[in-house]
Amino acid sequence: MRKSKIAHKIKKSRLEMRWSQAELARAIGLSDRAVSAYETGRVTPPLDVVEKISREVGKPVSYFTDYDSDTYEVETRLLDIERRLEEVKNLLRKKGTKH
Repeated sequence: MRKSKIAHKIKKSRLEMRWSQAELARAIGLSDRAVSAYETGRVTPPLDVVEKISREVGKPVSYFTDYDSDTYEVETRLLDIERRLEEVKNLLRKKGTKH
């Protein structure tokens, strides 16, 4: 999986602050595992998390998203649906069922 732009920008912003993942996680009220998942691109953060990160690192939300909030919200949901569909397909393959 290719790392997303938002993942790269979250990590870059955290490093510019000279924070560990745990420090950013505390600042936004999440676990360091969540921050790691966002930075590697395994999980796309919801808009409210992007807003928290942007406040903590002093950057506008648009720096991370390049989208307005409505577009970002829709795209985040579509990505989530796509991932879940892929998980279902993988489960069906494991059971030997055609999709």
